[in-house]
Amino acid sequence: MSTTHFSEPQSLPDGSSVIYVTASTWRGNTRAVGMYTVTDGKTRWTPAADPNLVMLIGASTGFVAATLSLIAVLRRPPWPDMSYRTMAAIQAAKAAQHSSH
Repeated sequence: MSTTHFSEPQSLPDGSSVIYVTASTWRGNTRAVGMYTVTDGKTRWTPAADPNLVMLIGASTGFVAATLSLIAVLRRPPWPDMSYRTMAAIQAAKAAQHSSH
């Protein structure tokens, strides 16, 4: 379970105030969650980007794409079907073409 912490408001030169939000886990890990910006009485939330989550999503997407591509190739390879029946049919078609000339 994580605990959310809010920083003391910090004033910026343009008159805005910023409040940073962090979360800490029971293991003592702390990570940035985002920040509130208060300007002219309006509050705006800006979430923090988690680079580990972005990398995990990218790696997972690549893994799923590679797996699906491998399954597609193994089920139906991109090269022509060269079974015995196919080769016999090609040979018969060539023989019939030569005998008709």
